[in-house]
Amino acid sequence: MMFKDKSYIITGGSRGIGLETAKRLAERGAGTILMASCGEALEKARKDICAIYGASGSCALCGVYPCDLSRPENVSELFRNIVKDRGVPDGLIYCAGQAPLRPVRQTSVNVMTETFAVNFFSFVEMSRLYLKQAKPGGGSIVSVSSVSVTHPENGRLAYASSKAALEGCVKILAKEALKSSVRVNLIRSAMADTDMAESYLTLTGRAEDMRSVQPLGIIEKREIADMIIYLLSEQADKITGAVFEINGGMI
Repeated sequence: MMFKDKSYIITGGSRGIGLETAKRLAERGAGTILMASCGEALEKARKDICAIYGASGSCALCGVYPCDLSRPENVSELFRNIVKDRGVPDGLIYCAGQAPLRPVRQTSVNVMTETFAVNFFSFVEMSRLYLKQAKPGGGSIVSVSSVSVTHPENGRLAYASSKAALEGCVKILAKEALKSSVRVNLIRSAMADTDMAESYLTLTGRAEDMRSVQPLGIIEKREIADMIIYLLSEQADKITGAVFEINGGMI
């Protein structure tokens, strides 16, 4: 099994795409290091993951680390603790995200700063720390972005701008990471079946017309998780600096 004896940090690991990816990794025997802001949700996620390991593994393969990614200055200490507890991971999956829905006139500097902190600055800091300690055999970084970057919508200034910054840095990271044999890729997703997307559709009243916007339907979390697994795997060992779009027909 290509994932056995490997471990991965998953931000946003208590729910949605992050948790779905953690489950996929656990099914393949990999260690999972879950990070999220809510300790209670993390503990529930840990129990779900441990149930997958079952008799074939150990609950010790799953570690949980409550964190506040709106404070990028705290990421360094958190990363040190992870390495101390569990060793250097084989990869980083960045699924954490914040998506305020506000018109420009209500999008203050504070809103922009906090959104960028979660969606971009903490990703850069975590990637920086990972690249400094990456294993000799290399590794993989995968982040998740949104079609909001290419399909602008009202009220998404902070979210779309932070995701555009995320996409902008991936190729630079990928070029610099070549010397460490670390691959860096990104998935740009349309609307998926996550709590964040459901909240957006409820607030905007757009649930009924999503079929006209995304003719192939709402994307399932497992579809994004499967793409992440592929990009982490040896099958994608020649792919870096790439953006893979799962658009549901939103062209």
